[in-house]
Amino acid sequence: MRDDSECEHQDGVRARHDVAALRRRRAAGALADAGFLRPHYVKPAPPGYGVLYCRYRINAEPVGQPSRALAPSWLDVWDDGVFRTAQIGGRAIVAYGLSPRGQRSIESLRLDIRLIGAHDGGGIIVGGRPYEGGALEMEDGEAVTIADGDAHIGIVPLDPGRLGHGPSVVVWEDGQELVASIVNYEGSPKVFWEYRSLAGPFFKGNVKNGFALWVAPRGDFDTAEAFRAALGEIPLRDEMTDSVRRIDWGTGSERLMLEYDLKELRL
Repeated sequence: MRDDSECEHQDGVRARHDVAALRRRRAAGALADAGFLRPHYVKPAPPGYGVLYCRYRINAEPVGQPSRALAPSWLDVWDDGVFRTAQIGGRAIVAYGLSPRGQRSIESLRLDIRLIGAHDGGGIIVGGRPYEGGALEMEDGEAVTIADGDAHIGIVPLDPGRLGHGPSVVVWEDGQELVASIVNYEGSPKVFWEYRSLAGPFFKGNVKNGFALWVAPRGDFDTAEAFRAALGEIPLRDEMTDSVRRIDWGTGSERLMLEYDLKELRL
């Protein structure tokens, strides 16, 4: 029996994964299930945990402008996106697109990766630079790594395919949350006709957005630098053929692949 397999789901998403790793995933808990991503980890200080979650946001406040500081802690951030993922153990490829917009005017389209608890003693490195607050723009191919509690967390943003000008990825703070925003559009109000229904003769496909994620136990690496080096050594390819996007991460038995058609990425 081979210890890997490739499957095609009903929505046309193809994923290659390691079968033994999926068994371990069932035993240890999944990073992504039931249409959302929410890995959590243990911390010694109250409240005793950290949580990573992501939301695709439409017409949110501009990147870098806090919105959570005055909001009650129970208030969730609404997700306006469509979610696809593939996973091996603690590594996942996450792809997002937007849901149909009708005639709605759009000022911003972006994916927010949000981490609760990273500032409580966590070491945050953005593209090799320590994060010390404010809004920090990332270059293509750079990663965010966080050493916090009992986990190392690595986030590698994928090219979002910009619909306007400005930075593609920005790391910033929103209240007590660390945010990495992967931006498709931010600018003056505009009606994107091709995204009204995500269908029709002129529709060429949903927006591209997503990232690669690795969550590893702190004990697996001697230092945060060793984890960051290991993350940088994993080959990552993100390619388009017509409207089909194929994301490959890793090699051999650790290879993870997600393939889907942007024309079919809808609710």
